[in-house]
Amino acid sequence: MVLLLVGLALVVFGAFVLIRMPTRPGGTIRARWFEVSSVGAGLPLIVVGVVAIVISQVDPFNGGDGGGENGGTVPEAARYFEESDGERGRVSFEGGAMYFEAMKKGRPLARIAQGADADRFRVRATYAEGAADHGVGLICRHEYAGRYYVFGISSDGRYNIVKYVNSKPRSLIGGFQESGLVDGRVNTLEARCEGESPVILTFLVNRAPVRPPVEDFDDPISTGAIGLRIGTPEPPVTVKFEDFEVLD
Repeated sequence: MVLLLVGLALVVFGAFVLIRMPTRPGGTIRARWFEVSSVGAGLPLIVVGVVAIVISQVDPFNGGDGGGENGGTVPEAARYFEESDGERGRVSFEGGAMYFEAMKKGRPLARIAQGADADRFRVRATYAEGAADHGVGLICRHEYAGRYYVFGISSDGRYNIVKYVNSKPRSLIGGFQESGLVDGRVNTLEARCEGESPVILTFLVNRAPVRPPVEDFDDPISTGAIGLRIGTPEPPVTVKFEDFEVLD
């Protein structure tokens, strides 16, 4: 934005120099031993301004070419996730969104964000196609493959907060709970894993907490990465993720 404003200012000032100083195009500007024509002073300013405006419009994560192999704008999530295609499913980018497609019955498709050991993050998840019965989860404090927390919602309007230790899940709230905040199709989800002992777990759905924060005192997971996952008992299912934000 700053570069754009600077570019506009240079173009306007250059045009003013070219046209008005000293009184007409081609005139000269003198200051003691220095002399330059208004054309020689104005045109370079205009050129530099135009270049600044063009540079300001280039998306640094998109290379300025319209984005990925599928076109469109590359989403913020592309900084942390990569396209992949495997036995459990695939991850792809299209039209400014990231898509997870789970293909294995009872085996969630999960991906861990690279370079994002954050305590808070948010994303909008939208059911795209496939099985109506499905779940979406936010992963935090992913210490290694079998140890992490998951904040999950199901398509029937329930939620859960789960801790995995040695790849074994244990609900920290007594299993799935009903919530009027969970929509069956589109949800903005936010996970917060804060502190070390205890770890304080807060789950927000559509900008509101689904319950009071949960405190984990029992061998809490003090550090780790964030991630996303989806799953279904009746594959396949595809979920679209947009507006991925690392909040700290």
